[in-house]
Amino acid sequence: KELLGKVETFLLAGNMSFFLYSLYAAYDTTMLMLGITYAANALVFAVAAFIAWKKLSDQLKRILPVVVATFLALAIPALLDQGLMGLFWSVEALLLVHLGFTTKLPVVRKEGYLLLLIGLGKIAYSSLFFFTEFTSLRHEGFYNFTALGLVLLALWLQSANHKKDLQKFEKGFYFLFRNGFPVWLSVWMM
Repeated sequence: KELLGKVETFLLAGNMSFFLYSLYAAYDTTMLMLGITYAANALVFAVAAFIAWKKLSDQLKRILPVVVATFLALAIPALLDQGLMGLFWSVEALLLVHLGFTTKLPVVRKEGYLLLLIGLGKIAYSSLFFFTEFTSLRHEGFYNFTALGLVLLALWLQSANHKKDLQKFEKGFYFLFRNGFPVWLSVWMM
């Protein structure tokens, strides 16, 4: 039951990020193959975790589900719809931030916030279609705008739960999440 240190955890998260980007770059034109590749990787990690679960340290028991969820979060939009990719990236980022809080590793939280920036950017960009091309509520822009609010709410609640553990830069994020959600809600209800 060997524990991962801070360096090993950072290297695992960093290597996984580069691996995921490399897969995306390799299969850029054939999203179906990319989705199948991501799903197959999720299956490999899930089976390995299932087989060795009793022998794993508590830290690995927290990390492996995040790895599986990451691959699944990337497989679903690759297999289904690119319009919701920002939502899945944001969910992965939320999981990384949560993992960073539970393992007390700020570097993992920072990686989560970086991914969150990308995910929220994608969601915000896709949300613009809600305002410019609104035809009905069954619209990609509406789904993304709704997802934006749900992600802001999740971040606000997660930050509030770990308020005493927030670093200086995270206190600014907490302010944005706490005040951004009511603004989003006001616009959503119009």
